[in-house]
Amino acid sequence: MTVEIHEILPPLREELAIHPGPQHWDGSPTWTIHDPTGHRFFRIGWQEFEVLSRWSLATAERIAAAIAAETTWQADAVAVQRLIDRLRNAHLLVPISPGDRQRHLYRQRQQQTGWLRWLLHHYLFLRIPLVHPDEFLQRTLPLVRWMFNGWFVGALVITALSGGLMILHRWEEFVGSFPFFFSLSGMLAYSGAIVLSKVVHELGHAWTARHYGCRVPVMGVVLMVLWPVCYTDTHEVWKLPSRRQRLVVGAAGMMAEITLAACASLAWGFLPDGPWRSAAFLLASSIWIFTLAVNLNPFLRFDGYFLLSDGLEMGDLHPRAFRLGRWYLREFLFGLGAAPPESLGPGWCRLLIGYAFLTWCYRFILFFGIALLVYEKFFKVLGLFLFAVEIGWFLLRPVLAEFRAWVLLSPQFRFSFPMLRTLTLLLAVVAVITLPWRITAVTMASVLQAGGQTVVFSPVPSRIDQILVEPDQRVSRGDFLLTLEDPDLSYRRDRVERSMALLRWQLTQPATDDDPLVSEPVLQQELARSQAEWQALQREQQQLHVVAPVDGTVVDMANDLTPGQWLAKDEPLLTIISNEYPLVKGYVAERDRIRIVTGGVGRFYPDNSDEPPLSGRIIRIDQTPTHYLPTPWLASLYGGEIPVRQLKDGRLVVEGSYYRVDLELDSNRSVNQMSRGVTVIQSASESLAFRWWRLASDILRRQMGF
Repeated sequence: MTVEIHEILPPLREELAIHPGPQHWDGSPTWTIHDPTGHRFFRIGWQEFEVLSRWSLATAERIAAAIAAETTWQADAVAVQRLIDRLRNAHLLVPISPGDRQRHLYRQRQQQTGWLRWLLHHYLFLRIPLVHPDEFLQRTLPLVRWMFNGWFVGALVITALSGGLMILHRWEEFVGSFPFFFSLSGMLAYSGAIVLSKVVHELGHAWTARHYGCRVPVMGVVLMVLWPVCYTDTHEVWKLPSRRQRLVVGAAGMMAEITLAACASLAWGFLPDGPWRSAAFLLASSIWIFTLAVNLNPFLRFDGYFLLSDGLEMGDLHPRAFRLGRWYLREFLFGLGAAPPESLGPGWCRLLIGYAFLTWCYRFILFFGIALLVYEKFFKVLGLFLFAVEIGWFLLRPVLAEFRAWVLLSPQFRFSFPMLRTLTLLLAVVAVITLPWRITAVTMASVLQAGGQTVVFSPVPSRIDQILVEPDQRVSRGDFLLTLEDPDLSYRRDRVERSMALLRWQLTQPATDDDPLVSEPVLQQELARSQAEWQALQREQQQLHVVAPVDGTVVDMANDLTPGQWLAKDEPLLTIISNEYPLVKGYVAERDRIRIVTGGVGRFYPDNSDEPPLSGRIIRIDQTPTHYLPTPWLASLYGGEIPVRQLKDGRLVVEGSYYRVDLELDSNRSVNQMSRGVTVIQSASESLAFRWWRLASDILRRQMGF
């Protein structure tokens, strides 16, 4: 069927310039269109060039006829019109028709953003031009032109290998320098080294672009989520017809940094200890780490991305890959039968689709991590707001846009195998999420102990006279445990008793008026004071008879208690535990706390396999996480499972959010000593959706408690 298209084509914009491009992989020529207004570049193939070279024919029908008569491409008006639409969508034509003007106005409205959208965009990505370096680069280019020779690359390789071998030979000494840089002064020095290396990096791009005749209009800083990143505007390298030259410009920044790192590594091996050696270490370590970890990343628009784009001869690699990825996703899910957004071979399609999905996965992990970071680094209200912005702008917005595209495509949905597969998978996912399932039981580190336990301390500084009990011995309340002695107390009591005896003797003697100090009233007053002091000393003496405060069993008795041993005040001597109400005390992680409820059933399994497991019910669940761990038995420092760090005063600080849970045992088993183990708690059957909702609401409720 022949399609007649008689629409008069609008003229091309006069300011556009066309430059020869690199040869395509299949050997066909390419050209680059430069749009100076938006400083944009477009790569076109020979078919687009044939259309543009015959633009004066004014209609798609005439252009198609001329191409078919003069070239090997048997073009028709529909194919030509498709290429013309691509130029129109790129806004390379003068908008003279009502449709073109409408599209032009729509594009202008899209570019005009409200204050809120402007603020969000510039918080996430703010470009700050600092200098216009083109004149400076042109003047200083002769000073660095010698670096573009082949012999320099060879010398650089030798230097890098020599410095690397020297570092490997003295690796422990090199790595041993890192702890210093965790101090404030060290971090400032390290930051200065990174800034210097990044300035050298950008100058490498700029000088190389100028070496190949490209203009460098601006250099500056980009704030990506308030994190500064240097940038150099080297868009004009798209004018270069040689792919090798563009690759050299793209790699020049890393090559400049590697040159600096290689020289610093070699200098570190020869310099004596001092500030210059420290500076060499700073440059070498910062460049090797950040250049390899950041700049070679092909998933973000850093050097690795542009090298991959130039190497594949694919400008706008991200948009093209994402269009193919979305097309493949829609075809896989709905089987629309739509043509791919561009004609590429099967191998290229698979490569770009795989790259698109890898980039999406990487960006999800990266942006979610950034969201958590900004939440932690800012105060709570601002942190929550920035967290929501990160999640909404970077993660939810693209997903919602794709959902909207699916809604617009819904009239094209037809029953097919992909559609049946999608519906089946959707129903399976909904069933897995909404139906209640038996979730894995909660396991928590626990310790078995008596419900009541009393630690007996030494009442005063004293010396052990007798030990009257043994470990695991049953005692009753009031039974003697130890007798202590205090020589100073005995001396003071003897002195008071002698004073009392003297006063009583004086009161039996006849009264005289010669000495008023020995009169009967005075002697009676002195005797009363001495008797009060003696009674106080008697009470202290009674404290030296240590008795059992409760009924129970003696446990945790110090092995080094022997008669004659000196004790400090409040020194622990032994523990008496009650056998009537044994408890299991454990600590459950935050992610599992919402899965258990008071009254839930649990089973305690002691570490000692000779002891039988015990069943019980939950009687207590703390609502706030435990900050200090009172039970050293469960601490990671002592072989337990609760991660802790110890303060100078001996307290154990819990690392992470753990909540205390108490279980009351069903059996009347006698418990004579503490026993470590794990408790397995049966969790109720619930749907994953309900579990996620409870987890999210629980976290939100705690975080909103300002």
